[in-house]
This record gives sequence, C-alpha cells and structure tokens, in this order.
Amino acid sequence: MDQASSQIYDSSSPDGAASASASRNTVSERNRRKKLNDKLYALREAVPRISKVSLQLINHDMSLTF
Repeated sequence: MDQASSQIYDSSSPDGAASASASRNTVSERNRRKKLNDKLYALREAVPRISKVSLQLINHDMSLTF
C-alpha cells in the first residue's frame, strides 16, 4: 500500500471538545470506508471482467451441457 492510500484523514472542529467525539467518529468512518474501498479495488483487479459477448458464450456452452 503506498503512502497516499494509507493516509489517515483528519478533520478539526471549531466547537472544540464538545464535538471531539463526533470528529473522531467521522474520521474513523472515513478510514473504514477507505480501507473497504481499497480492498474492493484489489478484488476487482483480481477477478477477470466478463464482457457481454463472453457471458453469452458461457450461457450458450452451459445450455449445450444440459
């Protein structure tokens, strides 16, 4: 993972301590979504894309076996 993708988001709040907890929750949620998206992109790279034509060929081949 490179430096840009492992960057931790931080936001400062003008309200101070009253919204510090909300700010931490926001930062945690952003980091959670970022990590989830990174894993999703890695999965997309690992799984080959199926075009409409190749999907039709797969369906045609499956219909011949039954």
